[in-house]
Amino acid sequence: MAQTGKRQPALTNSSSRDAAEERTARLADAWGKLRAGDHKAAIAAAHAMAAANEPTAPELLFAGEAHFAMGNFRGTDNLANRAIDTYPEDINARVLKCRALMAMGQLGPARDQALELASMEISDERHIEVLVTILGGLMEPAAAYPLCRQSVERNPADPRAQRRLALTCRMIGRFDEAQKAAEIAIAANPHDYEMIGLRSAVSTATPDNNHIAAMEKLIEAGCRDALGAARVAYALAKENEELGDYARSFKYLDAGSKFKRHTQKYDLNRDLEIFGLIQKSFSRDNLAGKADGLRTSEPIFILGLPRTGSTLLERILSSHADVYAAGELLHFNTAMSAELQRIGAPADPAGQLSKVFECDPARIGASYIERTRPFTGHTKHFIDKRPLNFLLIGMISMALPDARIIHVRRTPLDACFAIYKFLFNDAYPWSYDLDDIARYYIAYRRMMEHWRDALPGRIIDITYEDIVQEIETETRRLLDQLALPWDPACLRFHEYETAAMTGSAAQVRKKVFSSSVGRWNDYEEELKYVAFALETAGFDPYTP
Repeated sequence: MAQTGKRQPALTNSSSRDAAEERTARLADAWGKLRAGDHKAAIAAAHAMAAANEPTAPELLFAGEAHFAMGNFRGTDNLANRAIDTYPEDINARVLKCRALMAMGQLGPARDQALELASMEISDERHIEVLVTILGGLMEPAAAYPLCRQSVERNPADPRAQRRLALTCRMIGRFDEAQKAAEIAIAANPHDYEMIGLRSAVSTATPDNNHIAAMEKLIEAGCRDALGAARVAYALAKENEELGDYARSFKYLDAGSKFKRHTQKYDLNRDLEIFGLIQKSFSRDNLAGKADGLRTSEPIFILGLPRTGSTLLERILSSHADVYAAGELLHFNTAMSAELQRIGAPADPAGQLSKVFECDPARIGASYIERTRPFTGHTKHFIDKRPLNFLLIGMISMALPDARIIHVRRTPLDACFAIYKFLFNDAYPWSYDLDDIARYYIAYRRMMEHWRDALPGRIIDITYEDIVQEIETETRRLLDQLALPWDPACLRFHEYETAAMTGSAAQVRKKVFSSSVGRWNDYEEELKYVAFALETAGFDPYTP
């Protein structure tokens, strides 16, 4: 008996090792199925692991990843919570939870989780990649910066780490650091077209310090894809303009816009048809006497066209103690779409517009405000700076009758050219053809005329040129219209390190400058068709 008793632990240990090895093998097999796209088998394995007695952290994490791959984000969150409760020190579980919260649109809890993680020691590059992306998307790039620095300091030669640092530094205004990081990433991969574009965006070309020769060589050799060629061409256009070679700059703009158009399918006529439907639906008669929406003056909408000064105005106003810049939000459109779905409106634009006055405006207003939380609500007002909200002014006026609506406009020819010379990510597909830009601009101006007629006194107009030339006078006037007291911090907007996520990230870090006013003069010949189209439509191309 004694001899048997001595051997028993050895048998138990062997059995435990066998069981552990078997679980490890099952986990590896399950990961193989998930990576191969066999979601049915992966989910079956996930259920078995989650239901097992005392599942390990890797098993719970795999189960969460399997549910995430299937779009069951709530299931992922539940499994991540189980892992966190059982293994509180496991960073993997917390990162998985953060991803699940983001996927479910629970942005406040996701931000809290990401900020907590950012304060920890994290060495896994995959986790840093996820957290930097999430924090950037949640307007918290300053919190991502230390993670980026730690990653670069651990491995300065890693181009992925340098790319993250460059992108984050651009958002928070560390342009010299962004340029250096981009240079390292480009040295590692001369075809990193995004970094090539960023490098030019955060620097100013001079005769002794520019990247034109290297980029021209890249263009001549042939870029690997159309979007990459577009990025290089737009960077060449910017640097040539800064050197005063306007003809060469426009040549690259023309080439870049053609490259970009190769990457998309777009028909302007469909957009213009929707413009007409909106004006017909939201007529002055239809808008008159409609039920009030949510009575709150918290939102301030800044809208119009991109590249017309809206980011500058946002920075000025959000420097006020009572105003928070919430960014370019999709929340109003989402709230309106949810209400249309609730009442059973068709999915097509015409069908939705035919049902729009059956919506409950107060429900849309309340849903919109709720969707902006918890980022908003800490100040008396917040700014929603989505330019295309100019299409939604009718519903905004119904859902949020006390909201302020500020329309920023700019000298038409300058506005059209500023749009044409900027490479957007996925927005504004009409911006890569001067004919499309002219037609869209005309439709936009007619839309704004419609809103002024249908909603008299509802829109505050301000021009970019007036802000640039008389910043204090215009800011005081605007604050009066917003019923806000004077705050001298508004004139020091360029000193604050809040995130800037738009194409104007570099400009708004500087004091107001007027060099962009009248920029069309340097391209008068190239823009003559746009000027003709605007004049023919009844708009003075040279007057704001």
